Amino acid sequence: DYAGALADARAARRKRPVSALILEAEALRNLGREREALSAAARACALEPGRAWAWVVRAKAALQDGDAIAARGFCDRALRLDATDAKALGWRAWAHIRLGAAKRARGDARLARALSPDTAWLLAAEAETSRALGDHSAARRLMSEAVRLDPRCSCAYDILGDEPDSVRDDRFLAWVYAWSAASQR
Repeated sequence: DYAGALADARAARRKRPVSALILEAEALRNLGREREALSAAARACALEPGRAWAWVVRAKAALQDGDAIAARGFCDRALRLDATDAKALGWRAWAHIRLGAAKRARGDARLARALSPDTAWLLAAEAETSRALGDHSAARRLMSEAVRLDPRCSCAYDILGDEPDSVRDDRFLAWVYAWSAASQR
């Protein structure tokens, strides 16, 4: 319930402003309100510029808003703060994919997966880089592993924000829908 998460985030601003802004940015992003998400994430980064996760959330919002160059830069900033941040590497891989730099994306996706081997969406990111490079058998193998790790497709929905009702009934369809939609933005 992203609307509920947004209400919770706004209620928590006085006690934990940066965490609340990060949660607000994520909720807004998942509600399809990318510009507001970018604004909330930018405020979180301004309040606590040393917090890598705030920069990753800002990158996610920028990527969803169609600005892969900014997303890559925000991930770079997060990685300067924490070079082992698998999520920053994974999101930078998606930015590279959108920028047409599939080889660079594959390097980031592989490193992210090495840092967090049981994270399904990182496998899916690597699958997308394999697909972009024409290695369809690797893409299928990696996507199958992602589905095995996360049969409910919870992390793919985080990428998209929302999905049609028909997708919820078929876990493989959910993955395919989520990742094909994410790679085409």
